[in-house]
Amino acid sequence: MRGITTFAAAVLAAVFMGTPAAAQMDQPPAFNWTGFYLGASGGGGIGSTRHTNASNGATSGTSNNLDGGIVGATYGFNWLVAPNWLLGVEGDISWAPISDRFTDHGSGFCDHGAFCVTKLHWLGTDRLRAGYRTDDDWLFYATGGVAYGDVRALLIDDCCTDETHMRTGYTLGGGVETPIAPRVSLKLEYLFVDLGSAVNYHTTGGTGEKVSVRENLFRVGLNWAFGAP
Repeated sequence: MRGITTFAAAVLAAVFMGTPAAAQMDQPPAFNWTGFYLGASGGGGIGSTRHTNASNGATSGTSNNLDGGIVGATYGFNWLVAPNWLLGVEGDISWAPISDRFTDHGSGFCDHGAFCVTKLHWLGTDRLRAGYRTDDDWLFYATGGVAYGDVRALLIDDCCTDETHMRTGYTLGGGVETPIAPRVSLKLEYLFVDLGSAVNYHTTGGTGEKVSVRENLFRVGLNWAFGAP
C-alpha cells in the first residue's frame, strides 16, 4: 500500500509540477529548418516601364502602371548554421501576366494616336537568403540574386513593332517565414526586380529601342520541407 501511495504521489508531481519527461511528451517536434524544400507562391506586382529611342533619345517617359498578378513554384535549400542563423539558396519560376499600355509621358515618342506596350510574360529568380530565426520560430530574412524573364514590347502606330526577348537583371528583397505544420511553413515576401534597359527591340527603320522594366513584387507562399521533423 505504501508503494502504491508513493507511485501515485510521483505521478501527481509529474502532472502538476512538470518533469522533463512529461514536458518532452507534451511538446511537438521542432521544425527542421535545414534541408531541401519545394513550394508555391502567388501575389501581385506594381512597377514601371519606359520606352526610349536609342538613336535620338526620344522617350515615352516613365509609366508607373506595369501591374498584374503572379503565381508560380519555389525550390530551395536551407542551412541552419547556428541556433538562430540561417543561410540558403532559393529559386522560383512564375507566370506573370503583368502589362502596361500607355501614351506619351515625355517627349512625344509614343503619342498622337500611338501606344507603347510592355508585357512581362513570365519571371524567374535565383537568390541567396540569409536570416535570423527567433526562439519562437519566426524567420526574418534578406534575399538577393539574379532575375530573368520574357519581356514583350510593342510600339503601336501606323505600323506595329512587336518583339519578345529574354531579359536578365537583379532582384533584392526580404520576408518573414514561420512553420504552420511539422513540415509546412508560410511566408510573406517582397522583391524588387530590375530587368534593366536593352537595345534589342527594333522600331520601324531599324533603330533600336530601349525598354526598361522595374517591378515591386508582393507575394505569399507555402513551403514543404523534406528534412526530418
